[in-house]
Amino acid sequence: HRRRMIDEQPRDDAPPAARRQARWLARGLFESALIVLSVLLALALDEWRENRRDAGRARQAVEAIVSELQTNRVAVENALKQHRETTRIMREVAASGKPASEEVAARGGFRPARLITTAWTSAATTGIAEIWPYDLVIRVARLYERQAAYRALAEQLAADIYMDIRRRG
Repeated sequence: HRRRMIDEQPRDDAPPAARRQARWLARGLFESALIVLSVLLALALDEWRENRRDAGRARQAVEAIVSELQTNRVAVENALKQHRETTRIMREVAASGKPASEEVAARGGFRPARLITTAWTSAATTGIAEIWPYDLVIRVARLYERQAAYRALAEQLAADIYMDIRRRG
C-alpha cells in the first residue's frame, strides 16, 4: 500500500535550480500583478474622490446661483414697485398743476435694481459650469443674458433722463 502512495505522488524530475527559478518567476508575477492591481485601485479611488469633490463644488455653485437669482428677482420687484409709486405721484403732481414738493423730489427718480452676477461669473471662470448638464448651462446663461439686457436698458434710460434734465436746465 505504501508503495502505491509513493508511486501516485507527482515526480519532480526538474533540477533544483530550475525549480527555484520557476518559483521565483511565479512569485514575481504574482507580486507584479498585486502591484499593478494596487496602482489601478489607487487611481480609481483618486478619480472617485475627485469626481465627488467636483460634484460637491458644482452643487454649491448651483445653490449660490439660485440664491443670487432670487436676490436679483426681489431687487427688480422692489425697483418696479418704487417706479410705479413714483410714476403715480408724478402723475398726481402733473394733474394738480402745482409744483412738486420736496418730499416728491426726495423720493428720487429712476433707480433700477442693482443685479449681481458674482456666483455665475465664478462658476463660469473656475470651470465648475463645465461639469453641469448642458441644458442647465444654457438656461442659466439665458437668465444672465436677460439680466445684462435689463442692466443695459437701465443704463441707457438713466443716461437719457439725465441728458434731458441737462438740456432743459
